[in-house]
Amino acid sequence: MSYLIDYDKYLEAGVHIGTRTKVSKMRPYIFKVRKNALYVLDIKKTDAMIRAAGKMLAGYEPNEILVIATRDSARHAAAKFAEATGAKTNLGRFIPGRLTNVKLNTYSEPSVVIISDTKAEHSAVLEAAKMGIAVVAFCDTDNSPEYVDVIIPANNKGRKANGLLYYLLAREIQLNRGIISKYEEFPKQLDEFVMQKEERPQAAAVAAPAGPAEAPKADVPAPVEKADDVAVDKEKPKKEKEKENEKEKKSEKSEKSEKKEKSKEEKAE
Repeated sequence: MSYLIDYDKYLEAGVHIGTRTKVSKMRPYIFKVRKNALYVLDIKKTDAMIRAAGKMLAGYEPNEILVIATRDSARHAAAKFAEATGAKTNLGRFIPGRLTNVKLNTYSEPSVVIISDTKAEHSAVLEAAKMGIAVVAFCDTDNSPEYVDVIIPANNKGRKANGLLYYLLAREIQLNRGIISKYEEFPKQLDEFVMQKEERPQAAAVAAPAGPAEAPKADVPAPVEKADDVAVDKEKPKKEKEKENEKEKKSEKSEKSEKKEKSKEEKAE
């Protein structure tokens, strides 16, 4: 049997590594159970379902496809997949109602959604099913494949596994669209889809905007603080801060009184 990529690449990425939990509907995709109770997925079926998903998704226009990735380990790969195929993305938190509530600014009407993890993105799966939107999903052994039209059995928690899965799926779509005639023509490299350890997830950049910086008090130079110190200080309860302020005031008073006593003693001498 010929695979979409060298068999060892699947093993290196850990695509076959499942969890110690098994959902009954995922049983057909499980190859074996290890002595440590870890379920191992069947790579042959993973490979076959990537091919099937590629053919299906190639029949949709790029802007009709919405790829959803809420886990840190999948966001980078999903973003690269979108770059390669023209699909739309939902990276990070899935806002409830995105597929059902027309009043939301984030509302969209895809014809098909790609789910990175049915457990983490369960609400997206339910909304897609409610709206009659086709669902393609990467499912681990602990994921329910309910409402999923095309199940791709795979480890969907590792960054290397997600990188390889999205790389192969993107390449397969472009081949079936006729944009490339052979795999060697695919312009992207596998390494581009794998998030490096030092990289921060893209969704982390979409954080709440920081408030305006406080100007230092007059005649008092602003203290140089480490990032860790600032973070800890913000987390302290107000009561603790008030207690600290009181202690500082008391210490200042005691210092002043000590100075006065010393000056009196010097005069007496």
